[in-house]
Amino acid sequence: MYNSTLVHIPEEAYSAFKKLIELGPERIKHLTEALRETGPALDAAGIRALAVGKKMEDVDLSETIELILRDVVFPIRRTMHRFDVSATDMVSGLGEAITQISSAEEPGGSFTEEDAAQWAESEPAIAELLGSDTMKIEGKAEALIDARGNRVFAINLYSDLRPLFDQGGDEVKANVLTNTLVIRFNGGVRTSTETFSLDPSSLKDLKKQVDRALKKNATLAKGGEAQNVRVLVVRSDSDESGEGQ
Repeated sequence: MYNSTLVHIPEEAYSAFKKLIELGPERIKHLTEALRETGPALDAAGIRALAVGKKMEDVDLSETIELILRDVVFPIRRTMHRFDVSATDMVSGLGEAITQISSAEEPGGSFTEEDAAQWAESEPAIAELLGSDTMKIEGKAEALIDARGNRVFAINLYSDLRPLFDQGGDEVKANVLTNTLVIRFNGGVRTSTETFSLDPSSLKDLKKQVDRALKKNATLAKGGEAQNVRVLVVRSDSDESGEGQ
């Protein structure tokens, strides 16, 4: 049986939890419905929040929703899937944690007794949100992606000129054009970095491969839609569109 007393809320997430509490039961239910209608999806919190805000017909709420998704819903969803915790147990445990913090009389920024009472009032709606089919599917999809080895999280391509000096080091005789591809990835329990030297012809080959891969991705996504099966695509905040996948 899951022991709710083991739930810990990091201080940096306090403000996001407070925003969720402030929504109240009814708006949390609306949030759940909007997430269902715009998902399942693997978009970054900013993109998802924009789509959800539009669906809730309150775009001004997008910033608050982004904070709640990034610091509350998404991390808890991952934890629930990883440790097979039910939404009811998780919400109960979070309620205990909030109550303990509110009674500790910590300085400003923590939870109050009113927060604890409002959380208790909203527990059924929050449990419905975290236990929804949308969250379950997204949790499974995240786990599948995270299970892949060496998942890339940053790519940079640097181009520069390297000078060639004369023997005395007094005069630049020529410049060599260099390109360096830097890939940062999660290699198991730690992050790693690999660098690759590319000449201009290699850059052209790389671009061809990337363009072809993007076309194949689009084809596969359309194929899934044709079969009435949603295709989940990981998108970052750098994507311009906030529409659903």
